[in-house]
Amino acid sequence: MKKKKSDTVSLLRFQGRSTIAILAMVIVGLLFLLASINMEKGFWASLLNQLSTVLLVGGIWTGSYELFMRRDFIKINEDQTSQVLDRITLAEGEDALGLVEVLHDSTDFDYTPLLLEAEHLTIVLNDGRTWISTHNDDLRHRLADEDKTTTIFLLHPESPMLHVLARKVDSTRDNLRSKISESIQMLKNLSIEGKTNLEILGHHLYNPHSTFLGDDIAILTLYFTARGRRTVPLLKFKDKERHGFLKMLREDLTDLRNDAEEISDFKFVFERTDK
Repeated sequence: MKKKKSDTVSLLRFQGRSTIAILAMVIVGLLFLLASINMEKGFWASLLNQLSTVLLVGGIWTGSYELFMRRDFIKINEDQTSQVLDRITLAEGEDALGLVEVLHDSTDFDYTPLLLEAEHLTIVLNDGRTWISTHNDDLRHRLADEDKTTTIFLLHPESPMLHVLARKVDSTRDNLRSKISESIQMLKNLSIEGKTNLEILGHHLYNPHSTFLGDDIAILTLYFTARGRRTVPLLKFKDKERHGFLKMLREDLTDLRNDAEEISDFKFVFERTDK
């Protein structure tokens, strides 16, 4: 947090006044000392001598404090105050967005409460195979509940984005299409006819992140731009009444339907050479 110009001016004024006060104490102390030396011994000479000692010691101690300690104290205090103000500003921004949790490693997050409790759930993935396979038990319980609705967006098997994604993950377009087909088949196997309310859509855009949108919370796992596998962070948002990020995310996924279509019948058989 930057220091305001007015704060700097006030600090300089304070330091200037402190310096004048210290010099005044030392000068007056010296004058009292000279006066006591030149006076005959007695009450007034003793009094001036004692006053000069107090003023000189006080001035020297105060000057030493100002020179060696106060600046460090002020610097430490400013740094701590700045950190507190920065945290307050960050907290205000987090509250405005609805951000309630950040994890360094997205794999540490427990999706079970979201999968089992959300009445309406929308998920956006690339090919989705790894995530669906990892969470198949929770998905099975969810898809068995006829009171819950689930919408899953995957990349469309004919999307041009598959060429870019294949290059990014060192794979091939057909390999990704096969994974999408496997994801669809896994979801079908987890479904129960007559009970499951599941919609599988393929869209023709690209995913800047994976998205999991429940009734009042949203989870985002971020993607890196370059090739290679890295630990990705996770962000959790709660619903805010007016300006929260979750509201904008819900609108975004509603608009995504304009670039998506049903792909639950898509099948693709491809013998992969990579595992």
